[in-house]
Amino acid sequence: MTSWRALGAHSKKYAFIAATVLLLTAGCNGEHLSKAVERGQRRLQDQPRTIRLGLLLPMFGTEASGFSRFSWSPRAGVYQALREINNKTDGVEDHLLPNTQLLYAYRDSKCDSSVALQGALHLTQDVFGGAGVDVIIGAGCSDASVTAAQVAASVGVPMISPTSTSPVLSRGRAYPYFIRTAPSDSFTAEAMVVALTQLWNFSSVALVHSSDAYGTGMADVFLAAASARSLTVRTRQTFIKDAAHFSLQHRGLIEAESRIIVIVCPTSDGSRFIRTAFEAGIGGEGYLWLSGDTMAESGLWESDAVLATDLSLRERLLRGFFTLSANGQPDGTAKYDSYLARRQQLPSTTGDGVTCNLETDDDGTLLWAQDHDANASTPLACDGYDASTINLYDPKHSASTRCSQSPMLCTT
Repeated sequence: MTSWRALGAHSKKYAFIAATVLLLTAGCNGEHLSKAVERGQRRLQDQPRTIRLGLLLPMFGTEASGFSRFSWSPRAGVYQALREINNKTDGVEDHLLPNTQLLYAYRDSKCDSSVALQGALHLTQDVFGGAGVDVIIGAGCSDASVTAAQVAASVGVPMISPTSTSPVLSRGRAYPYFIRTAPSDSFTAEAMVVALTQLWNFSSVALVHSSDAYGTGMADVFLAAASARSLTVRTRQTFIKDAAHFSLQHRGLIEAESRIIVIVCPTSDGSRFIRTAFEAGIGGEGYLWLSGDTMAESGLWESDAVLATDLSLRERLLRGFFTLSANGQPDGTAKYDSYLARRQQLPSTTGDGVTCNLETDDDGTLLWAQDHDANASTPLACDGYDASTINLYDPKHSASTRCSQSPMLCTT
């Protein structure tokens, strides 16, 4: 079997295959994808019939984060795309790579730079009997992608991420083999400044962010955009990812006397930060919090034990909480609805309620369960999904329903 790596300088163009997988994952298999597929197929007519993919996506967090679960959605999306591409008789893009089989090996990035570096090394050097992979899909978090992309570049392996959005990763010379399907956080940071100055007419804010690639990259763009629009940033508070406490940062916010606070950090840190800030007298009635896409999900409170169980506290704390995120998905189109309908038909991977689903990748690694704490004496932790719970919906109706049911998310 011929390896992409053996093809030398031409290997970068084969990132097209991984891009195709991720585009199918996003349900974007419409006219534009069809044209891209046709162009790609012409290029790949004489290429190898077997391609090895590496999946570097998070399942569980590190011990410092409490081994928190991450969304199974990216893994499930890639899983669906691989099933559909490898199945040449299911009526779904059967003309796509008709003579090619995709194999895949999985590693958990844990949204951690050190773990992702190790995972990338395993994928490029150890899996498939030492042959390694031809391309990596991942990582999920920007900090993880930074180190993994350095490994990938060192061995000439293309890497494509569905969700790593830090502006840092836009530096082509630093990360020459890295591409992504999600837009850079530069757009979100600039949109935040526009909303603050033109929608709400604020003249000053406070900024707090994590010190990882995601937090720092987006904060730097926000500061530049704020300066360009004469938005005063009264204080810039920084904390390390998975910090034990935020008392110093809370004190800085109190001293800044700003009731408009921009926060940029991973979800698990954000939930703890805003809860402990509220306990310190910051937040709630009379405050506005503004954040990016990592906090635009239910994980904002699910990852914090207190917020997950105390609805009354959650309602008071989240009053005046807003998030901004780029939305590039073709919601409501026939193609997208077809994609979601097929996703609903995927077999459940949640296990039987007692034991986890023990399905493995093509290299023998579990896909939906893990020894998450590296302790053989504790049971495997499950992280499968039940695709039948995914519902087709009208985004506008859904948003209006959320506002009527949870007004604290839609008012200041």
